[in-house]
Amino acid sequence: MKIFITCAVIALVAAIVFSAAQPGDISGPAEVAGPEQQEPVAQTALPGERMAVRKPAAAPAANNAVAIVQETTITALFDVLPVYDALLVLNFAEGELLVDRNTLAALQAIYAALGQDAGADAFAELQSVLEEALPAAAAVQLLEMTRQYFSYRQAEQDVRAAAAQQSNDPMQSYRQLVALRRTYLGEDTAGQLFAEEETQVPYMISAFAVARDKSLSAEARAVRLAELQEAFNNSASRMDSPLARKVLEAKVARLRAGGAGENEVFAVREEVLGSAEAQRLAERDQMEGGRPKETGAHE
Repeated sequence: MKIFITCAVIALVAAIVFSAAQPGDISGPAEVAGPEQQEPVAQTALPGERMAVRKPAAAPAANNAVAIVQETTITALFDVLPVYDALLVLNFAEGELLVDRNTLAALQAIYAALGQDAGADAFAELQSVLEEALPAAAAVQLLEMTRQYFSYRQAEQDVRAAAAQQSNDPMQSYRQLVALRRTYLGEDTAGQLFAEEETQVPYMISAFAVARDKSLSAEARAVRLAELQEAFNNSASRMDSPLARKVLEAKVARLRAGGAGENEVFAVREEVLGSAEAQRLAERDQMEGGRPKETGAHE
């Protein structure tokens, strides 16, 4: 599987990143099940496991339907269904929220549902929704993160507008955005929420600049793009995300296509995933494809 972004795609993505597109859009939210597919469950989950959220009971039909719609129209300050759908993809460990790309998707959904001018009443209603749907610690954690995210989004608009007028350097503008995230969300939280984007965008900006550099020969341009691609793959493969898995799978496929043995494949996987996961994948490969077992694997 080849993961090489062409100049045309790079140009398109770079344009999107520095236009009116919202942050984090490069890595879209995972698909979620519809409301009718979820049943209330006990709030327990293993580390890294998805936990179903508690959703309100289905509304009675027939003669009560109109009254319910009218009550919702009068009392609800925002549409809670997109919020519930976003909460369904959150990951938990021992009742606490694991901050990752799915958390960013939930924050984006909440921001869209409440609107940028959401006031105290809307946040009070959101607090009720989160406390009903999530474990107590996770509800508190996500509510505080939501407040920080709203503040960040307010400031982000000003930074983007100023950057568009003051600088023609996309990388400088993006660095300002990255720094702004850490000001409002903190180093760890911002790094976890935007890990994929902050690995992809610098690569895309650099590759786009190389592709447009007329001072480079075709050969020099190809060499530089290959170097950028390799650096991106190395960074992306170490992230705990679907992107990392895809990059690692592509690297393994290239190794095998080039004649590499299973010991080399095991070493690459072990560096990124650890020996236990590398061993599991080696045994899976042996069962599925009849490949020889890596001699470097631990029994």
